[in-house]
Amino acid sequence: MNFEQIITNAVAGVSATLSGPGSCRRFAFPISKETAAKLLAQAYSVEVETRGYTFTQDQNTTARLAAVGRWLTDASRKPSLLLYGSTPGTGKTTTAQAVKRMAEALHANMCASITAANSDLREKEKSNFADWPRIPWPEGMSMEEMPGPEGMKKRREWREQHPEEAAIIEEKEAEKRAAVEAWRKPFESDIEAAQARADNLSRILPRYITAQALADMIKGQDYRGFNTAVAAPFLILDDIGTEPVAVKDFGNEVLPVTELLLKRYDARGPMIITTNLSEPAIADTYGPRIMDRLNEICDKIQYGGNSYRG
Repeated sequence: MNFEQIITNAVAGVSATLSGPGSCRRFAFPISKETAAKLLAQAYSVEVETRGYTFTQDQNTTARLAAVGRWLTDASRKPSLLLYGSTPGTGKTTTAQAVKRMAEALHANMCASITAANSDLREKEKSNFADWPRIPWPEGMSMEEMPGPEGMKKRREWREQHPEEAAIIEEKEAEKRAAVEAWRKPFESDIEAAQARADNLSRILPRYITAQALADMIKGQDYRGFNTAVAAPFLILDDIGTEPVAVKDFGNEVLPVTELLLKRYDARGPMIITTNLSEPAIADTYGPRIMDRLNEICDKIQYGGNSYRG
């Protein structure tokens, strides 16, 4: 192979590599946007009532929760979501905490439902094959009558001593196994699909942290906690703008929120960010570079109106 052929092959290889998928699709919750909005409203109500208030779902809250539901369930949307608005008490933090509550409840109940489905399948199998002709084991030799390793050993010895009868039994057992497997297959396929979705959801359960707690980690030299937040598959970062923007770490000035946002921007790590800052105030606080990146990676929901705290 000459030099020109080596270069030609290398260029072809690079072209093939670069022609792969050009964008990262982020997660999507395994439910419809309508179901997500409904569950979010229920979780939001719990969040409000745990604080001693009565929840009344007005038009603004309904619209905002529907928008969050669309973001959670559509993998083609931007990787992060910014809930912002200069008026405190309009529900930004409550919405973020409702997402966490809903995700955890959804995962727990999916797991419980899968366990129940497996149990139900076993009971239906027993009922469905209750009238199956008896496998011709001698008295006292069937698995039901003689379970466990000792029973297996005695049946194996009996088979060796009675090869003709054993062949009949094996044929009958194979016939029943085939019938059971064919009957179970569609049920098991549905359960396996549900389990795969539950497993995927378990990997994106949101980690919640406030901006102040993030700054406190650097102050307290909790670098493991900080790095865990940076690397979380799905992060809820609450109340940016309430923390000291700069923190001293061994005499060096560190910008915890800025650093986290830049690292998650590079990784396209999904986030929900809440703040009482307006967009110009975010730029003033963290710099136009951060605001420019948030514009790129964030869908946005503005929270206006009066405070619900009264």
